[in-house]
Amino acid sequence: MNLRSVFTVEQQRILQRYYENGMTNQSKNCFQLILQCAQETKLDFSVVRTWVGNKRRKMSSKNSESGAATTGTIPGTSLAAPDITLQDRTQFSDRDLATLKKYWDNGMTSLGSICREKIEAVATELNVDCEIVRVRYFQ
Repeated sequence: MNLRSVFTVEQQRILQRYYENGMTNQSKNCFQLILQCAQETKLDFSVVRTWVGNKRRKMSSKNSESGAATTGTIPGTSLAAPDITLQDRTQFSDRDLATLKKYWDNGMTSLGSICREKIEAVATELNVDCEIVRVRYFQ
């Protein structure tokens, strides 16, 4: 089972620097940059390559939403809507898996409508999109 990578602040800084200097896709053109970044961060090549793909998708998603506000006011009130950023991840840590197991043991055993609320609850607790729970846990 794959676990999600947790990067140190220094690794994040290095990854971002390489991204800003042209390591923006997973093609052969960026192979050398990915390799250098992996060596500098002391991460596996595949971890850096996956980070690049995730970053690219995240940037693409932000660009395609151009103008779509993620924050603002709650309709009918003057209250500010919370700025909620769901983590873009496809792998779970041991702690996340323990949380998922807790929900599984309490009846989240299918993708049916009966379990929808439990899937939504665990997704909220893990700060991920419900679809990630559905796809990764029930595959």
